[in-house]
Amino acid sequence: MDSIELKGQTYQYAFLNEENFSDLSYLFQQVYQLTISTSVLKKKYKPLDAFSRCFGCFMYTEEGVPISFQGAIPFRLSNGGEEVFGAQSCDSMTVSGYAGRGIFSFLALRVDDLLASCNIKFIYGFPNQNSEGILFGKLGWLKTERMTFFSMNTGSLPLLSFLKLLPAARNAIHKRALKKLNSFGEIQTAFENSERGESKLTVIHDHAFFNYKKEANKAIIRFQNGIVWLKISEVIMVGDLAFSEPERVKDLLNELKQLARKIGIARVIFQCQAGGRSHALLKPLLEEKISWQVGLKPFDDEIDLKEFVATYGDLDTF
Repeated sequence: MDSIELKGQTYQYAFLNEENFSDLSYLFQQVYQLTISTSVLKKKYKPLDAFSRCFGCFMYTEEGVPISFQGAIPFRLSNGGEEVFGAQSCDSMTVSGYAGRGIFSFLALRVDDLLASCNIKFIYGFPNQNSEGILFGKLGWLKTERMTFFSMNTGSLPLLSFLKLLPAARNAIHKRALKKLNSFGEIQTAFENSERGESKLTVIHDHAFFNYKKEANKAIIRFQNGIVWLKISEVIMVGDLAFSEPERVKDLLNELKQLARKIGIARVIFQCQAGGRSHALLKPLLEEKISWQVGLKPFDDEIDLKEFVATYGDLDTF
């Protein structure tokens, strides 16, 4: 560990490595009351074989107790067809009582320096109200189009919501629901990012990406009128969707609605970035609400960050 003095207080800091993932588990418990195993976190922070290390930085008290963390996960992106590396900012957390001491800014800049030294071209993320002012006001982040939220009611009774307090029953319903998907279309293992285009900057959705994102309650299904990457919980969350033809949007939404009714889910939700292809197609059909701000910070001036388009499935929480 190295020492640093911030606002008259001495701390220690260290970069994320194979030996200190237990400190990240500790912080999730302390800050969010979430129990996340080190094996799950190691998988999350190692999506690519291109890098021999993970990206993140801890702050500790002078006695060595973890009090803050800032992470980043590298991904392969298509920059108008050319492959580049970018990193998604994630898991910003600080133990109560240590906010406002300059710790977040210090850790974020250390992670930026580390990413840039590994030929990662930029960092991007979806800041909340706690970090937005610092990132855009002090740390050189740039705003781009916001994510927008769409919701579609299916007319079904919310069966999975009724089972929210019964994990064992809910898991059984999840498994049953996923088995039923075969009757609605062909199950696929991957499909291209629907927002990818000649001038766009988008995360590459290939087999490696979907293997990294794979979970028991997710599936990619090819309907008659398009492809949907979905996650089943109390609602259906749509990570990405591609329409066979733009004029068949309503037909694909109706197929998705029928699926939700069949498995007892009352609502389907979408998160699309304004200015993207999915946003343009859904906006005339569903009520729109403003969602997260999207931000980026370049380490290479040759990357046109204005053309960045994210999908819901790109978020580390999907």
